[in-house]
Amino acid sequence: MEKAFLVLEDGTVFEGRSCGVCGEAFGEVIFQTDVVGYQEVLTSPSYRGQIVAFTYPLIGNYGVNSEDGESDGVHPRGLVLKEMSARYSNFRAEKSLPEYLREHGVVAVCGVDTRALAVHLRDRGEMRGVLSTGEKDPGELRKRAKEVPSAYEEDLISQVTPPEVQLPRGKTGPLVAVMDFGMRRSLVDQLESLGCSVSRLPASSSAREVLGLKPAGVLLSPGPGDPARAQNILGEVRELTGSGLPVLGIGLGHQLLGLALGGRTKRMSPGHHGSNQPVREAGKRQSRITAQSHSFVLEVPAEAACRATHFNLNDHSVEGIESQADPRIFSVQFIPQRDENGNPDPVLRKFVESIKK
Repeated sequence: MEKAFLVLEDGTVFEGRSCGVCGEAFGEVIFQTDVVGYQEVLTSPSYRGQIVAFTYPLIGNYGVNSEDGESDGVHPRGLVLKEMSARYSNFRAEKSLPEYLREHGVVAVCGVDTRALAVHLRDRGEMRGVLSTGEKDPGELRKRAKEVPSAYEEDLISQVTPPEVQLPRGKTGPLVAVMDFGMRRSLVDQLESLGCSVSRLPASSSAREVLGLKPAGVLLSPGPGDPARAQNILGEVRELTGSGLPVLGIGLGHQLLGLALGGRTKRMSPGHHGSNQPVREAGKRQSRITAQSHSFVLEVPAEAACRATHFNLNDHSVEGIESQADPRIFSVQFIPQRDENGNPDPVLRKFVESIKK
């Protein structure tokens, strides 16, 4: 394996070995704390524009299959690992992770102390970085890491939204219209298992086009990037909240709904990327452990037309909101997932119950 480097914009250099394709990748460097689920991370559009460092020390030991992807493509611009397992053991596996990364043209480096990197990003904040393979001058890479523009200045949503409307997959039942900013397949599967049919619309769709499908409810999907850069979408979201239909926002969709209802967003330091975030609903003693992938957070001022309903127990950030005017309009920052018995998430069940009334 040839030498490889991760260089952060503050000048910090991490040296390792190449374990993907050769080349360079630029992006926002974040750390991801999941023990398993690397294929879902790689295929989640929420990670578009980022260089993902896995804190778990061994990645790739159960291979990759054709069933667990959240989308068709790979979205991180680069990967940073402690140890890459080229050999895998799982009855569902079809290929190794290194083979998968090479097929999708992903630059990756292993042999890095990713927990030290995570502590650095935790203490100093997420920052831009460059991932480069081969014998390179660290000084030149430091200069380029400082000069590279932030991925959050890009229109990342346009890179992951479908080019045209995707109609239901032969399902019958109440129609959910998804404004697709980077939808996950697992969310579509849960909605369908709850008896819904799902249509996915490009992020550029107008509220009139969404309502023209005559849906029973609207879902604002997860996605990548800075919600404040999606000003062209906010007007359509506001119109949808006045349509009389139930509206559910998830991830980026939660942030956009909050902005449309008078909230504001800011960048986190660091963000939440992993499946270990504790969340509690206001007025309830029970908490839940959630999966999240976001670097921006919603704030709800007193004058906003929504109220906060869920809070993160680690940093007290807002994890869910509800419209003051219509409780059927609500959102969560975390990603709804099936439970250990395969049952759809309570958030999605609540949404589906509201559209069936």
